[in-house]
Amino acid sequence: MRYLPFLFLLLLALATGCNDDDNTPACTIGEWTGAFAGTATCDGVSNPVTVSSVLGPDNTVTLQYVITDSSGAMSTTSYDPIAVTDCEINEMDSGGGLTVSIRATVSADRIEIREEISSGGSTSVCVITATR
Repeated sequence: MRYLPFLFLLLLALATGCNDDDNTPACTIGEWTGAFAGTATCDGVSNPVTVSSVLGPDNTVTLQYVITDSSGAMSTTSYDPIAVTDCEINEMDSGGGLTVSIRATVSADRIEIREEISSGGSTSVCVITATR
C-alpha cells in the first residue's frame, strides 16, 4: 500500500512527459509556392514536366503544370484556385460526362500530383513527381 503514491507519481510523470507530435503539421502553406521540375507519367508514357504553384487567399493555390512530349509539343493544365487542407490537395469535379480528380502533396522540395480524367468508360491517369 505504501508503494501506491510512488506508482501514481511515476504514471503521472510518464503521462505528462510524453511529447505529442500529432499536432505538428506535415508542411506549411508556404511550401506550396514555387517552381518544380520532374517527370509526368501519363498512361504509361513519361515526359518532362514543369510545375508552378502560387499561393492564393484562404489556403488555396493556383497549380499549373506543363508537359513537353518527345516532339516538343506542350500540354498545359491549370487549377485555379484549389483548396489545400492539411498540406494536401484532394478534389474531384464532374460535368458533361467528364470527371476530373486531383490529389497532390508537397513535402519540403518535392511535389507529387495524381490526376485522373474519366469519360465514357475510359480513364486517363497522370502521375507527376517533381522537385525544386
